[in-house]
Amino acid sequence: MKLNFKHYDLDDATLFVKKVGKTVVYLVVYVDDLLMTRNNKSYIASVKKELVRSFEITDLVYVHYYLGSEVTQHPKSIFLSQKKYIGDLLNRFGMTECNHLTTPMEQNLKLTSIEGKEF
Repeated sequence: MKLNFKHYDLDDATLFVKKVGKTVVYLVVYVDDLLMTRNNKSYIASVKKELVRSFEITDLVYVHYYLGSEVTQHPKSIFLSQKKYIGDLLNRFGMTECNHLTTPMEQNLKLTSIEGKEF
C-alpha cells in the first residue's frame, strides 16, 4: 500500500502529511489509533478507501477523546482539553477541593523549542 504520506521527523514521530495541490491531509498514528484531518472532505474519503483495502478499520467520524484529551470540533476549529484527565488526577490524589488558578502558568511566558532561542 502506497499512500504517499510524508513522515516529518520532528519531536513527534507519529505525524504524517500528504499534500496534493491545495489539499492537505494530516495523519497521526498511535499504536492502533489513527486520527485524520484535512482541508478537503472528498479527498479524505479516498484515503479511507485505500486504508480499508489493507486494514480492518472502524470510522468513528467525529473524535471525542484521543489519547486522554477531549476533542471538541467546530466548523472551522478543533479544541483540545484535558479537563477530564485533570479531574481524574485531582480525584486520585484527593485534591478536588484545592484552590484553583485561572492561569496556572506565568503570563506572557515566551516558549522556545531550543533553549536560549526565542521565536
